[in-house]
Amino acid sequence: MKVTAAILAGGKGTRFVPHKGLLNLNGETIIERQIRELKSVFDDLIIITNSLERYKALGVRLFSDIALDKGPLGGIYSALINSDGQYNFLIASDMPHVNTLLIEYMRNYIKDYDVVVPEFRRKLEPLYAFYSKSCISSIKRQFEKNNFKLTDFLTGVKIKKIKHDEVSHFDPQGLSFANINTEKDYEKFKGEE
Repeated sequence: MKVTAAILAGGKGTRFVPHKGLLNLNGETIIERQIRELKSVFDDLIIITNSLERYKALGVRLFSDIALDKGPLGGIYSALINSDGQYNFLIASDMPHVNTLLIEYMRNYIKDYDVVVPEFRRKLEPLYAFYSKSCISSIKRQFEKNNFKLTDFLTGVKIKKIKHDEVSHFDPQGLSFANINTEKDYEKFKGEE
């Protein structure tokens, strides 16, 4: 069974900078770090972006976002349409910590669900989750209603929540879900390295 990892690098960067995945942490961009870690778990890896030129040197298959201006749900849709895998692990490009043990644990549940998503401190983390291609039709229906809310989409699919206690076993501090939204966040990540 083929499983693809997809990095979503299509954010507009309205709060900080666009292309946050290209920020440097300890001599390596965030996206280079993600690629290195994800390749240890997945044989197939793609990047969804509206800036193909910026990412072409990474040596990973690139696809344009085909659902523009639809937020993260549009990125998920674009990844599912373009991926070769029936199941897909999706991660946002501004999340520096890839926890391969947690990902492998989550992967154990993909056959029985449309979405496998971690829950940390009572908050779902849908940009660090597995999605089946069976989600494509549900996303299309939601687009037809002009509703781009990821949380609304999640209520209409068969979902497995990896509970906080399970997640904490692999990632007690929830570092997997930390992302860079502001310059202050970036400085904090640089200080941790």
